[in-house]
Amino acid sequence: MTVTEPGGDRRLAGSRLAAAGLLVVDTVLTVGLAVAFAVVFAFTAGCAGQGELCRGDRKSKILTLAAAWQPVDAGSDPFVEHRPAAVDCPSFGYGPEGQFFEINTGSCNYATFAQPLKLQPGCDAELSFVFWHLALWGPDGATAHVAVQIGDTLVWQQNLSLPVFEKANEVRVRLSDVFDGGFFDPGEQVYFHVHNHGSNSYRIGELVAITAPSEQ
Repeated sequence: MTVTEPGGDRRLAGSRLAAAGLLVVDTVLTVGLAVAFAVVFAFTAGCAGQGELCRGDRKSKILTLAAAWQPVDAGSDPFVEHRPAAVDCPSFGYGPEGQFFEINTGSCNYATFAQPLKLQPGCDAELSFVFWHLALWGPDGATAHVAVQIGDTLVWQQNLSLPVFEKANEVRVRLSDVFDGGFFDPGEQVYFHVHNHGSNSYRIGELVAITAPSEQ
């Protein structure tokens, strides 16, 4: 004779639903990882040479490293107009994750990070990098602002209306479209900026300058 504990069927059904929910979440995260790393792999496949990548007949230079980003103070922050009076961003709220640099706004209420350019981009190079965020949440009507700047030149920014699903995509910007001063010099500061309402995760891959064959 089988003895059924009172409420056992309900608990079993609840466990099955929970397991199904975890499977869905795991599938979504796995797909996100696959998309992000597929973009990175396509970007770096066939690498050759110190600090250089190959992509078909185009040559590229790695300009930043995931482990090299450092927080900046108010006096060095080009996005200081967005900066709150009190910045709370402990070291466990950010850091490298493989080829990506991640910021978690659940721990960091505001973030601008910088590092020097490792190499000089070509005169008419395309700046390329992977920007990846997990599912973003916030109060109704909330927004997120992310940006990349080199020196005094804002090269890319995006305003996101929350909530929004997870997304990973390759950003490409021709530097001559945003900068008319000739060359960015090695050592020029590169900035990555994030602020939003809510606890969210943002990731940026290595910045790479892609040059056409005639510019190599």
